[in-house]
Amino acid sequence: MQKLFANMFSRQPLEIIDGDYYYESAKFSHFESKESAKKDFVHIEDAWEQKRKGEYYDVSVLCDKITSRIAEEGKPFIEIACGTPMGIAPVILIKNPAIPCLITDLKANIINSCRYYINRRLPESNISLACFNCQDMPIKDNSFDYVTGNQGLGFCACNDDGFTLQAVHEVYRVLKFGGCYVGIENEYEHNEASAELLKWQQANLEYQDGFLKNKLTWKNIFETVGFKIESSDKCTLRITREMCFLNPNDNNNCEKIVKFNSDLISMTTLFIVRK
Repeated sequence: MQKLFANMFSRQPLEIIDGDYYYESAKFSHFESKESAKKDFVHIEDAWEQKRKGEYYDVSVLCDKITSRIAEEGKPFIEIACGTPMGIAPVILIKNPAIPCLITDLKANIINSCRYYINRRLPESNISLACFNCQDMPIKDNSFDYVTGNQGLGFCACNDDGFTLQAVHEVYRVLKFGGCYVGIENEYEHNEASAELLKWQQANLEYQDGFLKNKLTWKNIFETVGFKIESSDKCTLRITREMCFLNPNDNNNCEKIVKFNSDLISMTTLFIVRK
């Protein structure tokens, strides 16, 4: 963990593994962690290579201008709920590899896999990693100029009690005044096929239901929390069979994709909102 980021944390982690902070217990053996990291390596490698080529299908072509701005400014930033593709962070770091970046996710195995990849492909980078829940960030108030995420807030919109907006409040809290959240969020409620796709995944179903039942949009969520919306550019994302992370043995799900002509349309929005 870089000293710069270590000083931003408000409490001690449960574990420190390879210098990375784990606020959620890393419950895996050495063998399990290594095998899982090897499997994720190819996925992470593909995600970085696509972004090096300027192929941003999973983070939207709209990212180019704002990520160039962040890269040029060179200020430290935090990526929330990164997943194995590491969210928007690679787009920024490819433009400026020297930027200090804190990449985070709730799942310990994802952080472990990211570390495995970084040690082998990006040993000179200024990337630090931390495992924590974005609904309760162990980060001091007013710490960052930029928070980034690729559907990170959407993935954090549910907990044991159901639908929640706590992660949005947390992003607002850790941003400096004048700082920005740059994030892509999925407007699920606008597309019947996307809604059907989500019904196969319980967590996302709760997320979608939370929006529908409360008649919410990301725009009014950000404004309610206190953000000023600088831009909200929409982008259509085609979801093909290959892009859906489905078990190939799940014939029922495959049949549903065929029902929608194998291609589903998802409407994403790139938000730039300022505190």
